[in-house]
Amino acid sequence: MPQAASATLRQSFAATYVGDGHYNLTASLSYGLTLDPRARFGGAVGRSLGPIGQADGLGLDLTLVKRFGRFEIGPVAYGSLDLAVDRRDPLYRTYQKTGQFAAGALVGYSFDRFIVQVYLARDIVARQTRTRGGQVQDNEETRGWFRLAVPLAAPSAGQAAEAGSRPLVSKD
Repeated sequence: MPQAASATLRQSFAATYVGDGHYNLTASLSYGLTLDPRARFGGAVGRSLGPIGQADGLGLDLTLVKRFGRFEIGPVAYGSLDLAVDRRDPLYRTYQKTGQFAAGALVGYSFDRFIVQVYLARDIVARQTRTRGGQVQDNEETRGWFRLAVPLAAPSAGQAAEAGSRPLVSKD
């Protein structure tokens, strides 16, 4: 399968709040800087297509999880948006910006050494584009995926108990 020849440098900022061990709220904002805005595909078809314009973009991920013993459940939302392109460049004269915002749910289960999470989300808002024939094309999608979280190192029971008994801040 041919791949687009382009690279993106991703800069991310994330914040997480973990309340009393049962709630986890995470927000992540990413900026994707396209290093080669003229992506190409290999082979004869790629040569005939020519370069394909790529835009810088923003991405936002929001997750709120409530734990019930080994199970966890909660809402998720994410969005993406293409940023402005140089319309004076012939490659971008007909460029169609994309963007969407989706919401859904997460269900997870914690095994002894790893966590499995399953997501399902549907676009609430998606930017419409036009086909080459000029017809309006709706771009709403439903997506499902899973994540396997495996810690690289876990503290022993004694270390965890010792760390939990020390104050984070003291007056001394």
